[in-house]
Amino acid sequence: MRAASGSPSSLDQHRPPDRFGLGVQVGDPSGISLKLYQADAGRRGLLRTPDAYTFLIAWDLDRFFYVNAHALRERPIEDSPLNYYIGPGVIGGVRESAGNDADFVVGVSGDFGLNFFADRFEVFLGLSPWFRIIPDPDLNIGGGVGLRYYP
Repeated sequence: MRAASGSPSSLDQHRPPDRFGLGVQVGDPSGISLKLYQADAGRRGLLRTPDAYTFLIAWDLDRFFYVNAHALRERPIEDSPLNYYIGPGVIGGVRESAGNDADFVVGVSGDFGLNFFADRFEVFLGLSPWFRIIPDPDLNIGGGVGLRYYP
């Protein structure tokens, strides 16, 4: 996604160096973060394609292991190397409950934050509110800072 001449164009600071990034997020939750940019992102029409999909394989200190996935729209912030992103998602996982029983957890979520690219790395700061539907309704807020590498 770099300019053909080998030197970055003025828009390259807002674009990933490749379509796939792998890294980590530290916060609540902490985990392994994957991001996949779409080649045909932003297509016009009734169902617009997202710019990227993110996946977080995470755990937190409450003995909760889960995966969340988001479909993101990402846009540059003018006169800045930063982008903002926002999008809906889902969450599913297993939470240890009293007596060493496990509850299956399902919910809906959102993700929004800021990111920037430096060479083959993406640095991001995000907030992910989510609403647990199963086993009992509850509103939660998570988020963290992270770093992804684009090979």
